[in-house]
Amino acid sequence: MKMSYTGQIRCRIALLAAGILLMLAYMVLVGETGGGDSRVMSDFARGVANFIFFCGLGVMVWRLAHNCKLLGDRRRLKEQLLKEREERARSLHTRSGGLAMDVTLLALLFITMTAGMYNMAAFYTAFAGLAAASAAKAGSYLYFSRRA
Repeated sequence: MKMSYTGQIRCRIALLAAGILLMLAYMVLVGETGGGDSRVMSDFARGVANFIFFCGLGVMVWRLAHNCKLLGDRRRLKEQLLKEREERARSLHTRSGGLAMDVTLLALLFITMTAGMYNMAAFYTAFAGLAAASAAKAGSYLYFSRRA
């Protein structure tokens, strides 16, 4: 059975709310286990970890507010549906790695942020992987967007 678009938006809202709660629980857990100790972390690692965490939290809150507004306005909901179903955007997303690359980038963000709080060698390794994956995603997206 296929879910309606309104149902998909409600599901996104629930997932975003759960994600925000998980991020806040993560922050408490890291604090309780002694992560983020300035004697272990370099300034660069601290800055990257803070940037990833707080920007990620901000994006999730912004998306949550955006999706809640969509439910209250049918015109906006229809515009968003048309934007998501646009063939060119979907093709660019698929050609630049699609869902697999999105999940990989999210995992690398989490690994980089966590490693930065506990082990500098692991942090720099994860950061290099994140930078390479991000460059590959951005490069392939730009390449295919100019060809299309």
